[in-house]
Amino acid sequence: MKKILLFALLLLPAVIMAQTIYYVSNSEGNDSNTGTSINQPWKTLAKVNSFKPVPGDKILFKRGDAWDGTITVTSSGTSGSPIVYGAYGSGDKPKIYGSRVISGWTRHSGEIYKANVASNIKQLFLNGERMKLARYPDSGYIKISTVGSSTQFTANDLNTAINYTGATWIGRTSAYTLYSKKVTASTSKTITLDSAPVLNLGVGEGFILTNKLEFLDQPGEWFYDATQNVVYLWLPQGGSPASHVVRGSVPDYGISMSVKSYVTIENFEILHSAVAGIHVDNGDYITIDRNNIYSPEQYGIYIPNNGSTDSKIINNKISDTNRTGISVYSPNSIITDNIIKNTGLQQNLHVTAAGQNVGTAIFLRSGNCTINYNRIINAGYDGINFWGANTMIKYNYINGACTVLDDGGGIYTYNGSNYSATASAGSEVMYNIVMNVHGNRDGYTANCDGGSGIYMDDGIHDVNIKYNTVHGCTSGILLHINGKIYVENNQISDCLIGMLTAAEHEDSYWYNNTVYAYNRNGDATWWKESHQRMTKIDGATSVYNNNKYIHHYKSTGIFNNSYDFAGWKSATGQDANSTVDVSPLAIGEKEELFYNDTKETKTFELGTAVYRALDGTNVSGKLSLEPFTSRILIKTTQTN
Repeated sequence: MKKILLFALLLLPAVIMAQTIYYVSNSEGNDSNTGTSINQPWKTLAKVNSFKPVPGDKILFKRGDAWDGTITVTSSGTSGSPIVYGAYGSGDKPKIYGSRVISGWTRHSGEIYKANVASNIKQLFLNGERMKLARYPDSGYIKISTVGSSTQFTANDLNTAINYTGATWIGRTSAYTLYSKKVTASTSKTITLDSAPVLNLGVGEGFILTNKLEFLDQPGEWFYDATQNVVYLWLPQGGSPASHVVRGSVPDYGISMSVKSYVTIENFEILHSAVAGIHVDNGDYITIDRNNIYSPEQYGIYIPNNGSTDSKIINNKISDTNRTGISVYSPNSIITDNIIKNTGLQQNLHVTAAGQNVGTAIFLRSGNCTINYNRIINAGYDGINFWGANTMIKYNYINGACTVLDDGGGIYTYNGSNYSATASAGSEVMYNIVMNVHGNRDGYTANCDGGSGIYMDDGIHDVNIKYNTVHGCTSGILLHINGKIYVENNQISDCLIGMLTAAEHEDSYWYNNTVYAYNRNGDATWWKESHQRMTKIDGATSVYNNNKYIHHYKSTGIFNNSYDFAGWKSATGQDANSTVDVSPLAIGEKEELFYNDTKETKTFELGTAVYRALDGTNVSGKLSLEPFTSRILIKTTQTN
C-alpha cells in the first residue's frame, strides 16, 4: 500500500504540469512573470517560442491584443492531451500580424512616397486594406504578338519608352495556369525571359509585368525595390502615408510547426503573412479550429506533402489569399464548416502567387478525407480541387469559381493518363450546391469560357455524383476521358451544356437527373453559340436514362450539337425512359431557383404569388426545403 501511494505521489507533479495554463498579453504582460495566471502573463512571442510545453498545456493569448511575428510550436501533445494554443478573455480574437509597421515616409515624386525598410516586403497594407502591386498594364493583359523562341517574344502593345529588363513576367500560357519568369533583356517591343515557361509561349496569350518602379503610375499602387530596400506607395486618395498605418508583410507564417503532433490551434486572427497564415510541416493529429485568416500572400492554411496525417481543419474563416485558401497533403483529414472567400483574385496577382492551381479555395492531395459544409465564395480557379481515393465531398456551397482562370470547376479532380490508378476512386460528391462557374478566357486564346460546376477530368473512375444542385455554369457536370462515373439525381439549371461527356475509357451513367434551361435571350457570353443544350457527347457512349429535360425557349438543336429529343434518342439509343418538356411559358411566367445552403430546414415565404412546380402542381404560401436541396418553380401570373 505504501509503495502504491508513493508511486501516486511521484506521478502527481507531472499530472499537474500537464494541465498548466499559460497566459500571454501584449498590453499587460512581462516576460519575467510566471505566466501561469491572468495577473502574471507573459508578453512577447519570443518568450512563447522559447518555451516547451508538455502534453495538456494551454498557451492562451489575450483577446483584443496584437503581436507582430510568428508563433512557433515547440512541443507535441499526446492523444487525449493535446497542446492548445488559443485565446482568453473577451472581445476580438488575438491578432498575429505577419506584417510590420513602416514609417519614415518622404516624398519621392508627385504623389509617390518612399520609405526605407529592413526586410523584403511581400505585401503592403494601408489601414488594413491590401494595396495593389504596381503592374503593367494596370488591368487585364498584354498579348503576345509573335514568338521568336521558347524564351523570347514580341508584343505590339508594349511601351517602347520602358526598359523591361529586371521586371517579373506573369504569363497565361494555358487556360488554367499563370507562370512567372524574370525578364533578362528588353529591346523595343521584344522581351527575353530567363527560362521557358512550363507551357510554351503562344501568339495571343496574355501576360502582365511587375517589379519595376515605372509601373507605379496610379493611386493605390506600391512597389518594393529589393536592391535598395526601399518601398514606394501612392495612396488611393493621395497625400503622405505618414498619417496612416502602413504595414508590410515580412514573416512567412503566422503560426508554424514542424514534426509536431496532437496540437490544437484555435481562436486566432492571423493577418498579412508573407507565405501562409498557418503552416504545418510533417504534423500528425493537428486541429485548426475557429481561426480567422486574412490576406496571406499565398496560403491560408498550408500542410505540404511531407508526412502529415489526420489533420482537422474546422470552423475557420479565410479570405483574400493569393494562391490557395486551404492546401492539404494529409490523409484521413477533415475539412469542414470553413468559410473561404476571394481566393486568387486577378487584382491581387503577385510574383509568388503565380503557378498552377492559383486561386483554388480548397486543394486536397490525399485519400480518405472529408470535405463537408464549407462555404466558398469567389475563387479565381477551382472551388474544391481534390485527388485521393474515398474522399467525401458533401454539403458544400460554392458560389463563383474560375473567375480568373479557365478549364476548371466548382468541384474538380484529375488523374492524367493513368486510368488504372485508384486516383479518386470510391469518392462521393453529394448534396453540394455549386453556382456561377463561367470560366474566364481573358488573357488566353480559347474561343469560349470553360467553367464547369462539377468536373471529373482525365483518368478518374468510380466516383458517385449525386443529389447536387448545379446552376449558372458553362458546363453543368463534365466528364472528360474517364469512366464509371455515376451521375444521378442532380438538378442542373441555367448551364450552356447541362450534361457533357467528352471521351471516355468506360461508360459512365447519367440517371434521374433534371436539366433545366433558362432564358438567356441570345446571350453568348459563355459560348460561341448562345442557346443552352441539355446534353452533349464528344467521342463517348455514356448511358442515359430516366432523366428529365426542360427547355421552354427552344425545342430543336438542344441535344448534342443539333438534335431535338427524338433525334438524340434515335442517334444514341439513350434516354429511353427520359422525358422532355419544350412547351413555352405563358406570358409573364418566369422560373426561379430556391435553394437551402444551411444545415436546418429552410422555409421561404412566397407571398401572394402562385408558383407551378415542374410536375405541374401549384405551390403557394410557403416552401420548405431540407438542407442542401433545391427546387425550381415557375412563378405564374396568378395570385392568391
